[in-house]
Amino acid sequence: MNIAILNVVGVEGSTGKIATKLAKRYMTLGHDCKIFHGRGQKNGDSVYVKHGMWLDNAVHYTLAKYSGKEGYYSTFFTKRLLRDLIAFRPDRLIVLNLHGHWLNVPLFLNEVSKLEFPIDWLMCDEYPFTARCEYTSGCDGFKSRCQGCTRYRNVDQMYRDKEQYYGRLLDRTLFSSVEYIVNRAKESSLIGGGRFDVKNTGIDTDFYHPVDGRAFREAHHISEDQILLIDVAPLSNKRKGVEMFIEAARLMADDGRFVFVNVGYDGKEHVELPYFIAIPYVSDQEALREIYSAADCYICTSVDDALPNACVEAMSCGTPIIAFNISGMPYLADYPVLTLIDDISAPGMIATLREIKKKSAEIAGQCRSEAVAHYDFLNYADNILGRSVPD
Repeated sequence: MNIAILNVVGVEGSTGKIATKLAKRYMTLGHDCKIFHGRGQKNGDSVYVKHGMWLDNAVHYTLAKYSGKEGYYSTFFTKRLLRDLIAFRPDRLIVLNLHGHWLNVPLFLNEVSKLEFPIDWLMCDEYPFTARCEYTSGCDGFKSRCQGCTRYRNVDQMYRDKEQYYGRLLDRTLFSSVEYIVNRAKESSLIGGGRFDVKNTGIDTDFYHPVDGRAFREAHHISEDQILLIDVAPLSNKRKGVEMFIEAARLMADDGRFVFVNVGYDGKEHVELPYFIAIPYVSDQEALREIYSAADCYICTSVDDALPNACVEAMSCGTPIIAFNISGMPYLADYPVLTLIDDISAPGMIATLREIKKKSAEIAGQCRSEAVAHYDFLNYADNILGRSVPD
C-alpha cells in the first residue's frame, strides 16, 4: 500500500517526529511511504519530499499577517506538491499540520476532494475545526461559526471556504486526536458530523526510557541532593509559558534545594539567576533522554495545549509532571504521575513547587508504566492503519 503523510515539517519538532516514525513503522510492515512537507530540513532520504523554500514561506507569512488569510498564498509549491502526490498514487493520506505558511489549503483540499483515497486526519491542535486558530484560548466561536474574530481578519471567508471543501471530504475522513481535542471537534459546526477516534499521542517508549542522568548533573554542577526541575520549550512561543518558569526560578532564587533548567531557551538575553540554567534547543535525542531521566520533575507551563509530546517523553523516562489545569493536560495521567495547578501564574506555581521531593524509584516506575501502557508508538501507529472507530 502507498501511504502519503502530509505535514508542515518532515523531521523537526513533535509533528516531524510523528511523521518520520509513522513512515518508518509502515515501511517496516512492507508499505511504501512518502512524507510531503514544506518547511524544515531538506532530507536526502527519498522518503521526504519537500515543497517550498524559505522565501515563499516568508512571503506567505507577510501576506497572511496583513490579510489574516493563512493558508492561501503558497500556490506554486502547492501545485507541485499535488503533482507529486498524484504521481505517487497513494492508497491512504495521513494529514498532520496544514498550517504554517507553506500550503494553499483551499487549493490543496479542493483537489484532494476529487481523488478517492481515505484520509486519516491526526488533529495535532484545533486548526482543523476553526477558521485558522491553532489554539482557541477558550473561545467557543467554532461551535456555531467563526466570525467577527478579534484576533484575525477575514475569518468569515476562511470559515466558508472550509465548509465548502470539508463537505466533500467528511465521508472518507477519520479525525483522530487526544480526548480533549476530539471532544472539542465534535462540537464544531465544521466537522461535528464527521467520524472521530480518540488516539493518544504515541512516542517511542523503547527509546525514551530511564537512563543514568548523573553525567548531565555533573556537567552543570547540579548535586545529587538538589531537586532538578526542567521545562522543554522555547521562550519565544508565548503559549508554552516559559516566562513563568523563569519567573518561578526568580521567586525561588533563595532556595538552593531547587535547580531550574529550561531546554530550548531562545531568548535574546542571558538570564542571571543563581539556580537557573538555560540550554538551547537539543536535537540529540539521546542527550534529551538523559536530561529527562536526570530531572526530578517536568514542569509544563503551557497555557493552551493539546497534550505535549515532551511531557510524555519525560514520563516515559520515569519523571513525573506538574502542569496547569488547562486544555488537554488533565487527560495526560492521574496523580501522582501528574499534578495539576489551577492558578495559572508563577506565584501560583510556587507552593506546589516547594513541596516537590527527590524522585523516588517508586514514582519513576509509576511514570514509566503509565507511558508504556497508554502512549506506546507502535500501538498508536498500527491503530491508525487499522482505522478503528469506536462504536
